[in-house]
Amino acid sequence: MSSRLWRWFVLLAVAIFATGCSQSVSVTEIEANSDTSWIGTWADRQREVDVLVAECMRAITGLGEDFIFVDPELISITVALPAGFDDAATVAAVRGAFETCIVEYPPIPHGDHPISLAQAEAYYAALMEAGQCLRDFGYPISAPPSKQVIVDDLMNPPWGAWDPWMEILLWQDPQHSWQTAITECPRPSIWDFAS
Repeated sequence: MSSRLWRWFVLLAVAIFATGCSQSVSVTEIEANSDTSWIGTWADRQREVDVLVAECMRAITGLGEDFIFVDPELISITVALPAGFDDAATVAAVRGAFETCIVEYPPIPHGDHPISLAQAEAYYAALMEAGQCLRDFGYPISAPPSKQVIVDDLMNPPWGAWDPWMEILLWQDPQHSWQTAITECPRPSIWDFAS
């Protein structure tokens, strides 16, 4: 994945997370902007918002789905501008479209979805299974901390007790690519367990 794509991915992920943390929006306000029924986990709901934001961005910029698309595994919008489309005017147009569209379709605030102990423990089990999958494929990941450390971490954000996919991403090792790892062993999301 090119550094340009990663920069856009990181920019949009940070912007989505930051606005999700800073805005207080009720479910009723979001439903007023869409015919979507908001039932499910935070991840389900945010994925639906991401689809609306990506569609809005494509409508404003005129760029197609090959350039602006939703990444459901990461719960984010990805912008991939190939050479020739990465000029300052296009970058500014995409950034402006994103800023406009998140006002129209604001992120789902994390605070609306507290995590229970049972959900944290279910996530822990999925995380351990996915970690074993990475080991089975030969990824040299660190040993996880204890179940109690991870569950305590999940109950008291910000999180980060153990993330082997981030380790793989930071290595930047072509033999152990992050994209391959996420495909072979999908990364669980705590928001798939939060109701």
